[in-house]
Amino acid sequence: VEALVDMAQLPINNAYQAHILGIDALGNVVYCSPEQDPVVQMLPGSEGIAGGAKNIVYESNRLYVHYPEANQLNVYSPSNGQFLDMPVDYFNGLDFTIRPDLSQVIDFAINGRELYLLRGDGSVVDCVYSGLPDAPIACENPVQYVDGRPGKEDQNMTLPDANYVSVYYSPPPDPSISILDAENADIYRFSLRF
Repeated sequence: VEALVDMAQLPINNAYQAHILGIDALGNVVYCSPEQDPVVQMLPGSEGIAGGAKNIVYESNRLYVHYPEANQLNVYSPSNGQFLDMPVDYFNGLDFTIRPDLSQVIDFAINGRELYLLRGDGSVVDCVYSGLPDAPIACENPVQYVDGRPGKEDQNMTLPDANYVSVYYSPPPDPSISILDAENADIYRFSLRF
């Protein structure tokens, strides 16, 4: 295993009773649980992908792995809590003219059927999976941020120049999207409609 690049929380009912899943750039995943030796596996289909893995998210019983240099977001469905089957490209079948450029994405978050892709300039692409054969995914690229505070209702806004490094989805009872500016130690918090 090389240096880990990201980690995700797992439900405890996996084959190794691991709490955390780590990943290195080569696609090796490490199942980690208290007082147990880590278990290492290679994700199928990750061999030789340009640039390697950068981010992972575990959501709705699926593992999402982002390969920015390969412009790919792979989705793994577990078999008995392990990721042994070949992945599916999240944007499979989406016309390349409307497919987001994943090489510019620095982090992502997932809320059920909704995918939030954060770019380094603070812009976000919001993609919704419909499952419909003719239009399986629709993306707003980029989303328009609106200031809804009293006195500024419905005014479009842009985030200032900064070093944006992370996007986080907060679940109910107060669902929101938070974007971290590491340079100024600021967090911008938006509703799910931005």
